[in-house]
Order: sequence, then C-alpha cells, then structure tokens
Amino acid sequence: MTASHALDWGVKQSLMRYVRMLDDGTIEVSEDAELSAEGTFRFPFVEVGADGILRYGGRVHWFGHHGLMDASLSSPWIALSPAPALSFDVELPDLPLERWTIATMKATETQPGVWAGTEVRLTSDGALTLGALQYHEYQQVDDLTFAARAS
Repeated sequence: MTASHALDWGVKQSLMRYVRMLDDGTIEVSEDAELSAEGTFRFPFVEVGADGILRYGGRVHWFGHHGLMDASLSSPWIALSPAPALSFDVELPDLPLERWTIATMKATETQPGVWAGTEVRLTSDGALTLGALQYHEYQQVDDLTFAARAS
C-alpha cells in the first residue's frame, strides 16, 4: 500500500455483486480510479489539504434496474479529526452534485502514512447513496485502507 498512496474500498461487496448480476448492471471507474480483481475500488491520492483532509481522485458509477439504481461517487476525502469520516461528491438522479459525508469509521495508523479504516458505518446520506430501501444509517459496510504522502 505504501508504494501506491491510495484509498482502497469495496463500498459494499454484496451490493456490487448484485449490480454485476443484473442484466443491465454496470460498474464503471474513471478519472484514474481502478477496479481490482478482488472487486475493490482504488482511488489515487491527490493531496493533504491545508485543513488536514486527505484528498483522493477518481470516480465510480454503478447502474442497474433501468436507472432505478444509478449512483456516482467521486473525489473521496477522508477527515481524520474530529472523528474519522469518508466523504464523496455524490451524483444521484434528480439531485444536484453535492459533497456528502457517507460513512464514519475507526481509523488506525498501521504504519506512518498508512491507515486501516474499520467499523465503517453509513451515515443517513450514505444510506441514501447506496439505496435507502435496502440500507440504513449506521449499517456496516466494507472496511477500507488508505495511504497518503506527508505534505
């Protein structure tokens, strides 16, 4: 992980498996994001902001059920304080593009500049992003790892 400073997250693997099995289901990455063979998304490190927020690049979009499932997450940020949280620019049909904090987590620095995010739980905005009929606030989703170069 230290060789490629990035954020690696599967979002919710059961959701991504479901999207892939749909006749019209698609999962796309762009803007330098990558999808691994294991099904996790890799977002490249961009910078540590003056506010201490770790900023990453990339975009992931999933689509299915003829547009009933249609969401894009881009430009992830991780705030380590006051409480570790993950935010994205979120695009949903009929809503303006907005930055939403979609999950909270416990963040443990496993080595200098590398963290493990565990107990990753959705916020109410995160539940809406993944699908409010199936997901709820505080629901646990996939753990993540992230690394950043010192500024």
